Amino acid sequence: MDTNNDIILLLFIEPMGKQRPRLSSRGRFSRAYTPKKTADWTKDAQRAIKHLYSRKPIERSIPIEVKITAVHKRPQRLLRKCDPAGRIWKTTKPDIDNIAKIVYDSGNGLLWADDAQIVRSICEDVYAAKNEASSISIVIRKLSEYTDFADE
Repeated sequence: MDTNNDIILLLFIEPMGKQRPRLSSRGRFSRAYTPKKTADWTKDAQRAIKHLYSRKPIERSIPIEVKITAVHKRPQRLLRKCDPAGRIWKTTKPDIDNIAKIVYDSGNGLLWADDAQIVRSICEDVYAAKNEASSISIVIRKLSEYTDFADE
């Protein structure tokens, strides 16, 4: 979806943090590989992105801002009547930077040419409201010239 030149995507997928590369060795040779869980999640996210966004990726020369909202399934312990019905900040693992990394990697070549063109990032990590599904919201804005935060 495109609103005011913003690209807005809502992926109904449980957020996950990017795992560290693993090392395996055979004889004197070692090789690094991406863990299966990370690779599978990335493929699922890319499939969802392709379904929602069919245009060309944003050109490499264009700086972009990305806002990510990771909505995790609410744990059973937070479903009591006395707990708030709306979203709740999530302060547990996975770390928000690892969630951002896996989303950035999933968007490479589909939403943007390379995640190096992301010059501003806003990330939120929350538990879902009661009866809300897990999801990841991605809002992409093309930036023109530099503006200082103080000027906004």
